Amino acid sequence: MSIVMIDLLPMTVSQRRTVKLERLVLDHLKVRPGGKIEVDLLPNGCCVLRGGRTGDIRDLLGILAGVPRGRPGAVSIDEMNETIANGWAGSHEGDC
Repeated sequence: MSIVMIDLLPMTVSQRRTVKLERLVLDHLKVRPGGKIEVDLLPNGCCVLRGGRTGDIRDLLGILAGVPRGRPGAVSIDEMNETIANGWAGSHEGDC
C-alpha cells in the first residue's frame, strides 16, 4: 500500500453546521451519493473518516467455486472467524 500525501483541503462549516466534502475526498473514500461515512472521534480533537461498509451477503455467492478442498494454504474455520471478526471490527490491515 502506498501513501499519497496531498495538501490540506479546507472546507467550510455552514450556518446549519454542515460540511460539504470535496469530490476528491468522496472519491478517495469510495462513497457515492446516498452512501454512508463512518467517523471515529479521537481524543486529540482529530477524527478519522472512512467510507461506510457496503455490499450485500449475496455478493459472496460463488466466491469459493472451483477451490479444491484441502488445497495448500487452506485456512481453518477458526482462522476464517478471526479474519471476519477483525474485518467487522475495522481492524484489518490498511486501515487509517
